[in-house]
Amino acid sequence: MGWLEAAGDRALAEAAGRELMAVARTAPLDDMLDPWPNLDDPDHALRTVETFHHPVATLRMGQGDDPMAVTDGDGRIRGLEGAWCIDASAIPRVPSANTHLAVIALAEKLGAGFLELTGHGDVAVSPA
Repeated sequence: MGWLEAAGDRALAEAAGRELMAVARTAPLDDMLDPWPNLDDPDHALRTVETFHHPVATLRMGQGDDPMAVTDGDGRIRGLEGAWCIDASAIPRVPSANTHLAVIALAEKLGAGFLELTGHGDVAVSPA
């Protein structure tokens, strides 16, 4: 995804990592966290950095009059007959909390609707 390709981004990531480790050396965190093995190694942050995000809202769900909506309220992808989106990408906006429960609720709701609308199951879909 091009993260840390720019020298300034790499320097910022290294500085942020060093600052985090300085905080980790203060009580009570110093008893709970393991510091970097070698703070003199400038590439340690870059070798160990990971992304942790929950991509959502990349295939936005919305009403028929929403020009940004890619899917309808049932998860059907507009303009692609037979294509459905039943995952976090259909969530219209990034939730302010962890996405786990929102994705479970969405998948259960849209999954049940999919089964009902396609005739692949005898399920009841509760109103939104």
